[in-house]
Amino acid sequence: MYTLVFKDFIRIGICRHKPNQKVFIKIALMHPNEGKRIEALKLSNLLDTQAEAKFDFITNDASKICGCSIALISLIDEDRQWFKSKIGLDLSETKRDVSFCSHAILQDDIFEIPNAREDERFCNNPLVVGDPQIRFYAGAPIIWNGLPLGTLCVIDKKSKKLSFEQRFALKLFAHQIAEVITLRNIMLENQKKMLILNQEKNELRHRQLKVIGDVKSIKKQFME
Repeated sequence: MYTLVFKDFIRIGICRHKPNQKVFIKIALMHPNEGKRIEALKLSNLLDTQAEAKFDFITNDASKICGCSIALISLIDEDRQWFKSKIGLDLSETKRDVSFCSHAILQDDIFEIPNAREDERFCNNPLVVGDPQIRFYAGAPIIWNGLPLGTLCVIDKKSKKLSFEQRFALKLFAHQIAEVITLRNIMLENQKKMLILNQEKNELRHRQLKVIGDVKSIKKQFME
């Protein structure tokens, strides 16, 4: 297996059914503010962190409401997509080049693919022809500090289309995730401040004890 970028397509190997035919898949363009977007992603303090219930609750609800077997909070890093939360999938990350979510972050609204097998951008994608055998995909961008960090997406092995209510719920959940990220960062910042404050209090107490010890020592010398 090898990769070769050719304009806006990437060659991922040889067609298994037609050995003489090369396989290409559509790759997403970079976000217009990619540098700032990556900077915002780093500032979110989410990448490569442990699973957290507050995010898992949202992905679980998205899976149930949208009737999909897979739901993910996918963060688009420089060369990978990493899953902060996942329902129905064992993978923790994939290459960015094959990511549906790298297309979704370029949209203002939900990016929906009713049947990936019938979409020329994704029909040869390894996530479609192989596990997890994506047929349906819908992703709502997670906008934080004005930039898309990734998506809340729902995936299924059967083709389908979201209802108006399901699309509204998915967007609402994505907005909720952005709010959770903000609150989480405030909490982390407060924890850092408390840690610094406790360290300063301990250092002050240590200096006070030292001064008390020095005073007692001097007093003892005078008494002798």
